[in-house]
Amino acid sequence: MKAILTLLSFFCLASTAFTQENFEGVIRFHMTSKDSAVNVHITAFFKKDKIKFATEVLSSAPGVDAKNETIIINFRDSLIERIKFEEKFVETEKMQSDSTGDFPQLKRDSTKTEILGYECTLFTTGNITKIEQKSGQNVETNVNIRICYARDLYFRIQPGLRTVQMVPLFTNDHIALGSTIQIESDGQKYVLVTRAISIEKKTLEWSVFELPANFPVRASD
Repeated sequence: MKAILTLLSFFCLASTAFTQENFEGVIRFHMTSKDSAVNVHITAFFKKDKIKFATEVLSSAPGVDAKNETIIINFRDSLIERIKFEEKFVETEKMQSDSTGDFPQLKRDSTKTEILGYECTLFTTGNITKIEQKSGQNVETNVNIRICYARDLYFRIQPGLRTVQMVPLFTNDHIALGSTIQIESDGQKYVLVTRAISIEKKTLEWSVFELPANFPVRASD
């Protein structure tokens, strides 16, 4: 009887783990650099199978690719939808399910941290070195990316899309609440730190994720 009860308890716990619902609501992030030259606000909306995020660049620094933009990661249709408000159109790009993906491989680290009361697990790429040709010369770039994923905030997606473009900066089935990106290239060093500054669980209307009705939709080249 004890063995049966233990088995039942196990299945109950397993059932609870697998029925955790995706987070729905709004998370606001702040990106900065160690010298505070970079000051970017990011607002991310999460609902079922879509993430929409908007960046507001208050200040930046040379070499940092930060710009005001609104992007919808549409997992339902495997699309990245970039809303071009200045040009008044929507650019779409198909997300290709790929085991290697666009993002460097992340490995789990033993480090634990806490952000806004949520226990987070650190994943890191380790140090990555690549050589590029610039103005006829070889330029070495070293990159290290660390991302903190919340243990109890879920946003599950298709396994093949977890490493596509910017997806890992928001979820790997657990929501990312912070990241540190360190880049050394051509004698310059940048350290960009992003942290969640507020988490609001709420029901969102699907209208939040609608594309502007009067904007034509164009596939990227």
